[in-house]
Amino acid sequence: MFQQMFQKTLRASLPAALFCLLMTAASLTTSAQSFVLDLPLQSQRAEISQRIGITDITISYHRPLVNNRKVWGALVPYGQVWRAGANENTTITFSDPVEIEGKPLDKGTYGLHMIPNADEWTIIFSKNSTSWGAFTYDQAEDALRVAAGDRRHEGPVDGQRQAARCG
Repeated sequence: MFQQMFQKTLRASLPAALFCLLMTAASLTTSAQSFVLDLPLQSQRAEISQRIGITDITISYHRPLVNNRKVWGALVPYGQVWRAGANENTTITFSDPVEIEGKPLDKGTYGLHMIPNADEWTIIFSKNSTSWGAFTYDQAEDALRVAAGDRRHEGPVDGQRQAARCG
């Protein structure tokens, strides 16, 4: 009698057990697929690389969108350290030692910060390249600071462009 009851229970629960086993196997084979739509950030990540002489220079940044806002002196205040981009810290990498405005800078990766002003900007190469933005900026970590004149672009640009000028 016990054996008959066991067989009857087994027959009744076998389809459910097989269904569970099949669903488990199916979920394991599709677990690598994501059903979440991975939308891009509004301020897109960008990278620009250029070889100048024998030195490779790479700037990694996020392109902040203007969206019809006043940027300089408003969204990015004059006289305050700015991370030179949006989202994560902007970085600049040199494959060899360089000279910027007549001042030496070792090869390596630097956090790129700026202090915008109406007539002149300060460009800062920070030894700290891993901070998130300029929130934890510390002047003691500066590798180099140089002054640069203000060169304005004619007309609006929606999406910042980083550029290097050699002369």
